[in-house]
Formats: sequence, C-alpha cells, structure tokens
Amino acid sequence: MNASRANRIVILLAMLVSCVGCDQVTKTIATRELAAQRAPQEFLGGIFSLHFARNPGAFLGMGGDLPGPVRFWAMTVFNALAMGAIGIVLWKKWNMAPAKFAAGALILGGGIGNLIDRVSYGGLVTDFLHLRLGPLQTGIFNVADIAITAGCALLVVVFWRDDRASKARGEARGTPGAQ
Repeated sequence: MNASRANRIVILLAMLVSCVGCDQVTKTIATRELAAQRAPQEFLGGIFSLHFARNPGAFLGMGGDLPGPVRFWAMTVFNALAMGAIGIVLWKKWNMAPAKFAAGALILGGGIGNLIDRVSYGGLVTDFLHLRLGPLQTGIFNVADIAITAGCALLVVVFWRDDRASKARGEARGTPGAQ
C-alpha cells in the first residue's frame, strides 16, 4: 500500500467517523430533548426549527407507506447493499478524483448514519431539522441527510465540470459533434 492509498483510507475513515458520529450524537440529543415536546422549537423567526420525528420512509418520507416487509427490503437491505457497494468502490478505486472520493465518502457516511437508525429503531430514522424561507420549506431531516445531499450535489458539480471540460477539449481538437 503506497502513501497515497494510505492517506485516502485515513481520509475516508475520518470522514466516516465524523459524519456518522455527528449524525448519531445529534439524533441522540434530539431524541432526549425533543421527543416529549409537542410544539417545534423555532429560531430566527421560524426560518429554522427543531421537530422530533421518526421517519419510516426515505427522502421526504417516500416509501413510508409501503407494507412492512417491502419497506424493510427497500429501506434497510437495499440501503445496506448500496452502502457496501459504495464502500467497495471507494476502497478499490482509491485513486479517483478527490472531489468524487469526498462525494462518495459523504454519501457513505450519511447512508451508514441512517442505516444505524433503521436497524436500531425497527426501520425508522430519527429526523429533527426543518428550514423555511417564506413559501419554500424542507421536509424534516437530519445530519445524515445533509451529508448525503452534499455528496450528491458535489457529484453533480463534478460531473457537470467534467462534461464541460470534455466538450472544451473536443472543440479545441476540432472534433466533429462536440458542442
């Protein structure tokens, strides 16, 4: 194992410990402090609020209405397999572009954080954060969701940047059809 691979593994482990650790600590605090409260705690004039919720579904509760066994396979087993696949890719393709590696690590860390909840709470995930800006608002989410969203957004930026660079190289070489 050369130093570069060792460095990537250390970075990956640090990101996973940070993501999963922050996620689980904040969920523990939210459960302890918010679960018994009926009304949300609002801050910044209602822009930011804390609500306690146990979400049976995925993003914005999608899939939460599925029958129990189907939901278990879709939300827990599939998630575990997907996180395993991402972990294998990060381990085997350790020399990928740093931004892609960071994006994968964020998605993996967030996915593991939510998977811990699903296994610990009978398929439910602890959510507690909510944002509202005028008529725009989020669903209730958690720190793991922030990591997953940041990782996905980073991937979109990386692929958009790579696509633009590829098109620019094609135009510079006069490749037909490069636009």
